[in-house]
Amino acid sequence: MDGSKLLRILIDLQSDDATLGVIIVLNEIRTKITQATTQPQSFQNAEEQIKLLISNIQNTSIVYTFSTSEALILKKLNGDQYFGKGLISRMSEISNSRTYQMLAKIDDLANARNAFLQRSANLGGTLEAMGITPYRPDTFEVGLILPDDQNDYDIVLERLKYFDMLLSAFAEVFGAEYEKVKITRLSNGTLEFFSLQPAEVAEHLTTLLLNIAQI
Repeated sequence: MDGSKLLRILIDLQSDDATLGVIIVLNEIRTKITQATTQPQSFQNAEEQIKLLISNIQNTSIVYTFSTSEALILKKLNGDQYFGKGLISRMSEISNSRTYQMLAKIDDLANARNAFLQRSANLGGTLEAMGITPYRPDTFEVGLILPDDQNDYDIVLERLKYFDMLLSAFAEVFGAEYEKVKITRLSNGTLEFFSLQPAEVAEHLTTLLLNIAQI
């Protein structure tokens, strides 16, 4: 795993937490559900606050927009359920639960998330103490991720050749200046290759992949 990229992701997690204030919101939702026994309107207020939190995640969360490789690192850290799309899934599960189950699920989520955030903060501090700096490219980066079962030398070369051809075609079609593929970064322990490319290439390739994913 790339230590510099890992550190940047850990920093993003802390930033996400500060922006969204998830634990504060969870405590407010819990209080409203508890009050619902004497104030029925409080339960509806709790439901609305859950919807608002989900909306805020979709609109302001850094993790919600993570790339595939970034999301994979978060999953390997066992933190994907506490941020971004994973957190939305947990909040939806809470909302769809019976009232008596909601409090227990909120407590479980809050406690586990707090513990994960503490571990990630400790890990980030350790990486910084070792002199590692966060990797955040100044321009657009396009990555190729190969499954572990495609680690044969000839297969890797073939995939990189197709990768080069794909980026070249995009640059030609959209009038961007073609930047011959140069591997600017490798991810340790996995078959991940990254190359810096013009904005037009990265933007249109992202749009294409998103459209394919929705088919």
